[in-house]
Amino acid sequence: MLSLSPGDRVALIAPAGQLRTVNRAWLAGAQSLLESWQLQVEVRVETDNHFYLAGSDDRRADHAAQALADPALRAVFCTRGGYGSSRLWPALRSVDVSAPKLLVGHSDITSLHLMARACWPRVECLHGVNLATEQVLGENDHAADNRDALHAELFSPGNSPFDVQAIIHGTARGRLTGGCLSLITASLGTPYALECDGDLLFLEDTGEAPFRLDRALVQLRNAGLFDRVSGVVFGVMPNCTDPYNRFTDIAAELLAPFGIPVAIGLASGHGAINRPLRLGQLTELNTQQGWVQRRATD
Repeated sequence: MLSLSPGDRVALIAPAGQLRTVNRAWLAGAQSLLESWQLQVEVRVETDNHFYLAGSDDRRADHAAQALADPALRAVFCTRGGYGSSRLWPALRSVDVSAPKLLVGHSDITSLHLMARACWPRVECLHGVNLATEQVLGENDHAADNRDALHAELFSPGNSPFDVQAIIHGTARGRLTGGCLSLITASLGTPYALECDGDLLFLEDTGEAPFRLDRALVQLRNAGLFDRVSGVVFGVMPNCTDPYNRFTDIAAELLAPFGIPVAIGLASGHGAINRPLRLGQLTELNTQQGWVQRRATD
């Protein structure tokens, strides 16, 4: 499992949405945070936007490709999500990542995590905070906790359990895979879609009405993903409700036929609390005891 040490070189990139003018100071804040951890930071971010993106596809892809291919860089951090990482797939598929490194982010960065799984075996994906955001730079207790959790995972990774709540009881064990549900669904039919054989599938999202989540899960079901996973664990799913329907009831109905355990409430991704998860690591789910935990060995 890759970890960082003081003095390591890292990059900060913006492969997806722009930092709006009111939030532009967060870029400097993200750099300062990494430097406070005694990391040497290379900022590879465009100063201009392109539509709602953090620069043109060519420029964003160029920054990402340079950061990923540079063997001297130990980690690549993303500024924010939004939209746009999948637009870079054609330009990034031939990038040669010759040295191990971490790729850190969530939300739209799930598109890059999917590409890493398919194309860059030396990249370890950390589903965690995007650095130029209030989620990590805000002046509140949750942001401080998110900073502490990210620092611990980067410099001294452990295997403390995460609390979850059962939807369908059972136990499961497999490589943790997944990310933002919207992006996982959008990847179907592409070379970077998940195969999930024996994996523990993690899905999270925010601000999606229950019927939209239903539609996404049905698409994953019809694509055969749930036939091949050992279990499913959802994130906190903030603002994914309406006055008449509960997402947990919908998930239970759709996933019960597969005979796998299902849980919800893993606090990574969208929401006030964003704990980093190592994708690709052997992980166990126990719904009776209400936890998900990374395992140190196979």
